[in-house]
Amino acid sequence: MNIENIVLARKLSVLEFDAARDKISIEEATLRTSQMGADGDKILQSHLRQMESEKKVLHALASQGDALQGYEDLLSIIRGDAIPKTLIMPNTLVIALGGDNYFQYVSHFLENQPLVGINSDPENSDGALTYFTAESFVDFIPKLESGKFNTEEWTRLQASLNDKKIPTLATSEIYIGAYKSTDMSRYILELRKGSRGRVRESEEQKSSGLVVSTKAGETGWYDAASRYATNRSMRSLESSVFYTDIMLGRVHNIHPVEDPQFRSAYFIAREPFVSSPERRLKNYHGYIREKETIHLTWLAHGKGLVSIDARDEYEITRGDIVEIKISNTPLRVVTP
Repeated sequence: MNIENIVLARKLSVLEFDAARDKISIEEATLRTSQMGADGDKILQSHLRQMESEKKVLHALASQGDALQGYEDLLSIIRGDAIPKTLIMPNTLVIALGGDNYFQYVSHFLENQPLVGINSDPENSDGALTYFTAESFVDFIPKLESGKFNTEEWTRLQASLNDKKIPTLATSEIYIGAYKSTDMSRYILELRKGSRGRVRESEEQKSSGLVVSTKAGETGWYDAASRYATNRSMRSLESSVFYTDIMLGRVHNIHPVEDPQFRSAYFIAREPFVSSPERRLKNYHGYIREKETIHLTWLAHGKGLVSIDARDEYEITRGDIVEIKISNTPLRVVTP
């Protein structure tokens, strides 16, 4: 793998973001953070660890410690969210250095390009979607140099709004709900099957929104929405948080691998509303497989939105139709 074909994208630390936004120094940003009541030293130490992770990754790419002079001219380095799509060519390998949210964000710019996820601050970030730390990435360099590395194909979701494809594929989840969290989400949910879109289930629902998740998103928003909606929940004495069976199976960094022949996505209505026990919803949660579609007609008078990985947002109004299906373009994630 030629270094000229590698793009390194690194998230800004909290302090870097604040400093860039307010045009102040890191020291001033740290002081402001402390004045807000947050732990300024903790955030500063996280910033320093992230800087050190970038340094280690750059040294690894420079043949484990050789001089870095000239490498910044050859290696495309992006810091923050300004990612030019022109940098990411078909034969590019992309490295996302950050946490899960940044990994998701970088994935939005990729089609078939392989993605390396590196957790830039393992001490402060779960990094459930990242396979590497800066230290373990060093051991991966020989495979990278030879080009003989393995990838997994992770399911992504494709959404359409009024028959027009939304350009961003979702790596973790799609949310459809009211623009204001105090408003009710009202919609008709149809589960359709086959190329002709035969309706197999249809139900009008009221809730605080619908979350549709891939396996990569199971431990995030989907799990938070579902942990109180199942009898399988249990109490964690250490953290006083309820975990579903899914979450318990993933707390030790188990990655979202699934059989490519049976790709699926899972949906759940947040806080589903019914006016009486006799009107229990049949389809407030479930799943779709390939060649199946979630077809949602927005009925609420208030403005709604379609959110892709809690990043890209698209406004919807009464009568708009949102369709969600499994994308034909999975995310190629590099494994150790």
